[in-house]
Amino acid sequence: MLQLYQRHEFPEGVDQYEYFPNSQSILVRLYDGSVWQSQNEGYDWMHLEPHEHFTKLRRHPHDDERAYLLTNDAHFYATTDAGHSWIRVATPGPPSRFPAEVLELQVHPDYLLWMGDVNCERGSQEQCHGAAWYSVDNGKRWSFVEHYVRSCMWSPLSSHFTDLTEIFCESYSIKEGYQGTKSPANRLELVSGKSLYTEKEVMFDNGFILSGKFSVYLAIIEAVWSQYFSKLETPYQLSYDGEKFPSVKFPPTTVPYYNFRRMDHHSHHRDTLTIYAPTLRSTMEWGSLLKSDFTGTLFVTSLDYVNGDVYTGLVDFERISGMEGIALANVVANPREAASTGSKVVQSKITHNDGGTWEYLTPPRQDSLGMPYQCNDTNCHLHLRGSTMHRAKGKAFSKTSVVGSIVGVGNVGENLAQDYTTSSTFISRDAGFSWEEIHKKSHFWEFGDSGSILVMVNDKEATNHVIFSKNEGLTWAEYQFADKEMFVKDIITEPTGKSRRFIVLGDFMSPLHVPTVAVHIDFSSLTTRQCDLEVSNDDSDFEWWSPSESCLLGQQKIYHRRIREADCVVGSQTIWRPKYKEWSCPCTKADFECEFNHARDENGDCVLISGTKSLKTIPEGECDAQLGPDFDNVWYERTAYRKIPASFCYRGESLDRGPERLCPNRRVKLVWKIVILVMFVSLFVYPYWSLVSLGRAFSTIVAGESGSMRGD
Repeated sequence: MLQLYQRHEFPEGVDQYEYFPNSQSILVRLYDGSVWQSQNEGYDWMHLEPHEHFTKLRRHPHDDERAYLLTNDAHFYATTDAGHSWIRVATPGPPSRFPAEVLELQVHPDYLLWMGDVNCERGSQEQCHGAAWYSVDNGKRWSFVEHYVRSCMWSPLSSHFTDLTEIFCESYSIKEGYQGTKSPANRLELVSGKSLYTEKEVMFDNGFILSGKFSVYLAIIEAVWSQYFSKLETPYQLSYDGEKFPSVKFPPTTVPYYNFRRMDHHSHHRDTLTIYAPTLRSTMEWGSLLKSDFTGTLFVTSLDYVNGDVYTGLVDFERISGMEGIALANVVANPREAASTGSKVVQSKITHNDGGTWEYLTPPRQDSLGMPYQCNDTNCHLHLRGSTMHRAKGKAFSKTSVVGSIVGVGNVGENLAQDYTTSSTFISRDAGFSWEEIHKKSHFWEFGDSGSILVMVNDKEATNHVIFSKNEGLTWAEYQFADKEMFVKDIITEPTGKSRRFIVLGDFMSPLHVPTVAVHIDFSSLTTRQCDLEVSNDDSDFEWWSPSESCLLGQQKIYHRRIREADCVVGSQTIWRPKYKEWSCPCTKADFECEFNHARDENGDCVLISGTKSLKTIPEGECDAQLGPDFDNVWYERTAYRKIPASFCYRGESLDRGPERLCPNRRVKLVWKIVILVMFVSLFVYPYWSLVSLGRAFSTIVAGESGSMRGD
């Protein structure tokens, strides 16, 4: 039986929360600046440091057990054991008031960078500026880095060896006066400081914007971007190692501003990036998804008019967890009209080849009640509310622990309905190839125990119950958690989706009421039988599954997942890694995207953009880049296509290959072979032939003379 263990009412509304992965610890920051912590997934709550006003929660991106509570004073609080203990860390100064992330973290968890204010006390602003300090012992001791900085960061991680002691700073050339004063003479320099900033080098000093300092996860690289205003021929440059800054080229139809956003970083090809370049229309926003080649320097437009939110910075683009190359996005179908009317018409699209092509979502044939949809023509599709429009901002569609399953709120029709109340809840169990409606109305949702339970709660109307399913929406049961109805603001659980304990956040008054109630619900006793993960067993609860009968990105993977109707608990058991049914499939058209300065026409073919030129092919570079058994000393002219960097396809179609040309080195070798052959013929064959011919002539003469003598 289920049990409502605890209900806790916070004094204010919840502004931010952070769950420590693979633990029972959760932190909640309220609008009043107080922080509360639970060590048992919301059963009990404790007010941390009641005398403090915290401005931000920050979890360490490289250490799941570390987090930081920032304040407006010259100190913060840190934990290294998932919140079981906290230490007060003194800083050299209060947090910087100038644009910067005040606490910079890196892969070495004890390495910290602090950006603080100097000479900025009340009544003393003339010399107020930002400065930076570093610590290599988690804040026990601080060492000075630089005065008059806008921001500093650790060296970006790359696929090669990275100097963890290298620091980059945006530093002003004039180090006096108030830092906020604008002056053309006061240039902003990009300074590299190796060996903890003891070996400084000014890399750029002509004015730039370090605008793409992206978050780093595990061993995935971070990109450093700079924009020059005086060199218009090379306005953007990029670095993956902090030393080389090659020029970056963007499509002529899209010029990313300094506030572009990184959307992902591909796990296989670390030098490829997908970024979002926003286009602002008053208070409205949409933009283009730009995708780089394998060098990370040549970008093409993957998708135009992607919906964004100018206030939150969120973008309706999301990678499907655990699946390579599959993503959902929402686009604005009426950008011209929306710019004047202020009303967007939004549609959903999906890609299964890493942004090479995008398609509409296939609608289900019938709704959850078995009734056909009224929309049944070719313009009828499924549309889902993205992170900018869902009530729980930034809510994800999928979890890695439930591979292939996608849950979303939306509707079937020509466009996404503007009336939120007409939405229903949908699921796909094959990575977005097909969909089904699993419940009327819109819901907050969370998976638990690697998919053995799906919990949902109405996200629009007041309610006093949740609904849950043990078969991913085929059947539902209801659990009442309170006598009085409440307006739910979110439902949360441990981030990996492996727990069976959930926290419902809401309030009992109205959607505008500030105090938040946390309701802890435990489904641990719902099912006790452990799942049998061995697929070869006749009564196994798991299966090998593939999202498509054909290859995706040049491979066909099969995934280990729970059978939908299996009533069992996965628990702490480890789900097996994917296997390869086909390691490398023949290339098809789906394995190619448009080359730089090309875009797809109405027929889906890549064509040259009007007013642009195709890239020139450099034979030496093409020949030097050839490796493997297909190296045949030839190169190929560029075409309108290039192979998708994430694709593992081999041979098959070769849309990226134009006319064949001979490699320059092969020409040289051929010439030398001809020269050597001529020399060999001249030195050995010709003299030998001459001697043979001379011998034959001599023999003929001798024979002729002998005959004459006998005749005489």
